[in-house]
Amino acid sequence: MGKNPKDFQRKVENRMFAIECSGRETRKDTITHGDEEVSEESRIWSALDENLSDADACKFFDGYLPLCSHRAFWGPFITFWKKVLRKLLKIFLGWYLFPIYQRQSHFNGKIINAVSSERDLLAGLHEKADDLNRMIGELERRNQELIQELERTVTAQREQERLLLDEIRRLRDRTEAELKTAVEELSGQDKRLAQDTGDLRDRLENTNETITAFQRAVSDASDSMNLRLECLDEASTSMKEKLRKIENLPTDDDEFYHCFEERFRGAREDIRDRLRVYVPVLCRHLPDWSGATFVDVGSGRGEWLDILKENGATDYVGVDLNQRQNEICEGFGHKTICGDCIEYLAALPEGSVDLISGFQIIEHLCMSDLMELLKQSYRALKTGGMILFETPNPHNLTVAANTFFTDPSHKRVIDPILMKFLTEWCGYRQVQILDVNSHEKWAGITEESVVEKNTEIVKAVNELYWLFYGPQDYALFAVKE
Repeated sequence: MGKNPKDFQRKVENRMFAIECSGRETRKDTITHGDEEVSEESRIWSALDENLSDADACKFFDGYLPLCSHRAFWGPFITFWKKVLRKLLKIFLGWYLFPIYQRQSHFNGKIINAVSSERDLLAGLHEKADDLNRMIGELERRNQELIQELERTVTAQREQERLLLDEIRRLRDRTEAELKTAVEELSGQDKRLAQDTGDLRDRLENTNETITAFQRAVSDASDSMNLRLECLDEASTSMKEKLRKIENLPTDDDEFYHCFEERFRGAREDIRDRLRVYVPVLCRHLPDWSGATFVDVGSGRGEWLDILKENGATDYVGVDLNQRQNEICEGFGHKTICGDCIEYLAALPEGSVDLISGFQIIEHLCMSDLMELLKQSYRALKTGGMILFETPNPHNLTVAANTFFTDPSHKRVIDPILMKFLTEWCGYRQVQILDVNSHEKWAGITEESVVEKNTEIVKAVNELYWLFYGPQDYALFAVKE
């Protein structure tokens, strides 16, 4: 707003002062729009909006009030002198009045703005209140629906309880009736059971008498059987002594068999040289002997144990029934066990041995013991483990007809073909028959040393010579896969 009095004068002409609005009649409590009656709350809001509009229109006060007079004759003169007086006041007191008008207009504007803001705030709160009232109404409606649903549920539940109680009563009545019937049946059965028990007691007494008589008979028969068994044991012992004398087998005398081997087996060094022929065969399957496990059954004087030790073996043992022979082996630093070789193998953990060997032993076994030796060896061997058994060669006529029978403990010669079959039947693979220990006279006649027409004669002579001086022993080699 300008501070020049002329500016105020120009603005007065463009404004409508609303003093006459202050004299309006008081509105009625209700306002009608057409035929519709408005509530007290709507009337208040309408009156507030109307008053704010009127106040906003006259908030700027510059002192220029309309000049008029109600007098009919003197009115124009009075109005003229009022204008003159106002003009003089403007000229002489404008510097004082117009700032006051200006501050009053500014104050009026601030008041109007504050009231408008309050009006807007109240309108927002009124809308929120309306929303809350709507939400409360919705909640009350929902609550009423839930109450009705709950009443229906309670009614249904009570109906179910009534039906359940009726069913329980029916079941109780039926159960009581069935129980009464069952009690009557059990009472009858109890009587019958008491009667049957008496009969059974009589039968049991008779049975006990029969059992007592039978026990006496069994006791008498047992005493008689024990006497017969004692007689059979004495007869068996006597028969074994007779059979051993018939077979001429004094092998239970350790000193006798030791002396027998010293004379007929050959020098210890010679036997060790013969056995070295097997080292290359074993090394092809087991190059390093230092970490392997070896068992030599029927170890005798320990020639094979010497070879094991020479080739780096440390975990090896000899098993023999002859304690005299075992003492010789222990004297050379070898570990031995005095006992039955089959029983020893059966006690070993499964898959724990790399090589089981036996030289000049299987011909001392009957066929059942030989099969058991092969089976227990297979069980004790690791996968890839080997067996090596040497025995007299029956294809050599000198051995089969003469030297084999020098040892009184030999049971029978074993054909290499049969031995191979038995080994394969027990599950071994890579079975080989190794001919060894030919006679020192074995040389043969070469075919190049004779004329062509004598070739057949040379072959026949060589075959005949082989039968007498060929390999005196053979060895069975096989692998567990």
